[in-house]
Amino acid sequence: MQPLKRGISVNKSNKERWRFYQQGAAMVEMAIIIGLFLAMVFAIIEFSIVLLKWGRAAESTRAGVRFAIVNTPVCELSGPGAVCLLDCEGGGAKTVTRQCTTPGVDCTELLAEMKRKLPDIEAENINVTYACSNAGNPENPTNIPVVTVELTNLQHSLIVPTILGFSAGTAWTIPDFAATKIGEDLETVMGP
Repeated sequence: MQPLKRGISVNKSNKERWRFYQQGAAMVEMAIIIGLFLAMVFAIIEFSIVLLKWGRAAESTRAGVRFAIVNTPVCELSGPGAVCLLDCEGGGAKTVTRQCTTPGVDCTELLAEMKRKLPDIEAENINVTYACSNAGNPENPTNIPVVTVELTNLQHSLIVPTILGFSAGTAWTIPDFAATKIGEDLETVMGP
């Protein structure tokens, strides 16, 4: 018999059994550590993807408002039958907001511009607001057009839970983004 540490002595068969159990414990410990490590790695990857999409959504909104301020409005702002009747001079509406799925609103070019930054955007995620502002150059008494593009209800499907087979609750709604630009510096003309 050979003595073990701390004065415990066992015969050779008990010693082999003791080593076998210790190897099993090491495998269990390693499985737990590897599982925790992989969960942490996948969580970092998922969080990075969400942050990337968040940043792209913000940049897409800014690109959309830049496009909207220098191009033809997505809907008719003046005249008979105007879907977005905006009367900055008279007593009419000073702000008009339309979702891109509203009949008479054509957001195809705006949507294409925004999809260049974030391909997941659909027309129902975009709201366009035209407004009048009297702030600006005091030598020019006319109202200045202001355009706001808002990105709403954009969903991100989480990748890791989907891969693991969880289908319920694997989507996350990205916060709404809005960007506003005035048309004074860009010489935007509203109406005929």
